[in-house]
Amino acid sequence: MRVPRFPFLRRGDVPRSRQALTIGLRDVDYSYPDGTHALTMPSCDISSPVTVVVGLNGSGKTTLLRLIAGELSPTRGTLTVTTADGSHSWSTSGKRNRRVPDSIVSSTRTITIPARRDPTVADTVSASVRDGHGKGSNTLARTADLLAVCHLSGHGAAAVSSLDSLHSHLLSLATALAHDPWLIVADEPTRGLEGPQVREVADVLLRCGAQIVLSTHDMTFATLMADGHPTFEALVLDRGALAAQCPLSEGVRRYDALIDAALNGRAR
Repeated sequence: MRVPRFPFLRRGDVPRSRQALTIGLRDVDYSYPDGTHALTMPSCDISSPVTVVVGLNGSGKTTLLRLIAGELSPTRGTLTVTTADGSHSWSTSGKRNRRVPDSIVSSTRTITIPARRDPTVADTVSASVRDGHGKGSNTLARTADLLAVCHLSGHGAAAVSSLDSLHSHLLSLATALAHDPWLIVADEPTRGLEGPQVREVADVLLRCGAQIVLSTHDMTFATLMADGHPTFEALVLDRGALAAQCPLSEGVRRYDALIDAALNGRAR
């Protein structure tokens, strides 16, 4: 697989291939403000190029992804993100660095359309590039690269409101990649898609050049991601706790077993 080299790494940045991240969780618990317990994670290191979080509804997948993205802080325990060369590290245990910088970790998000203007796809991606890197002469080149990587080159002039579900998903990936992060966090990146659309999202994720942590209920998508990639991992969550950390192909089987157990429980 050829991973494209974006031509817009900032001066002083180390190429992404030398900066794989390790996400370390140490006895992490999270409870929502109303006291609802959402997640318990023992000592666990996440460092695979692609990690897929699977589990039934309510198992804690979204909570885990929001913790990794720095959108939530653990109620107890510590989450640390460390670059491969050890030169940079961010920890939720410190008072100063509770949020991981956007230049390191970026989350896919639903694209919102300003009330007074319906931007084009290219405008939206360009705005994200400027937000991540500031104004510069290479904004157009960065935007063109992202549109190409995310299969949007033919849609740059389209209004965001005109996009179908697939291209809305691809646009959310493009805006997440605009900061040139080392890690992409994606919650259900193929929600509502099927067939060739799922394969297209998988292709973009596999070729985007970033480390990935994502959640999904779509085992066809997870199988596509696992095919030919024995180092890709799954985190299997069950009722708010880590049930297994294993190769992704095994994670698909474990998720199917959770589904069967849930259905058999209902049958009884």
